[in-house]
Amino acid sequence: LWIGLVTMMMMVPADPFPEIESWLPASFEQWIDKIQHVFAFMVMVVLVGRSLREIELVPWPVAIAAVLTLGFSFSLELIQALLPWRYFDVGDMLADTVGVLIGIAATRYAVRSGR
Repeated sequence: LWIGLVTMMMMVPADPFPEIESWLPASFEQWIDKIQHVFAFMVMVVLVGRSLREIELVPWPVAIAAVLTLGFSFSLELIQALLPWRYFDVGDMLADTVGVLIGIAATRYAVRSGR
């Protein structure tokens, strides 16, 4: 469900509600965008990591979750490059990577604390 939601949000036009956000300074909007990317991919790696951990046959579930999530992130950015209403953004990929790293830390903490 989360992967579907993130995919949908990354494929809709970049500014679907310009009349709502137009009063925000451009730099503030860019920070909000990056924070959203960090949050989305942090949650994704936690969910995928916890799901893979339930499958006891999967070695290194957090590492696999991180690789899968980063691959998904980079794939979505490449797809955005093909869409006329979206664009490829290295900053988004960096924000996604930061989110994955935070998600790895959160998942490892949860595993160590027994959650």
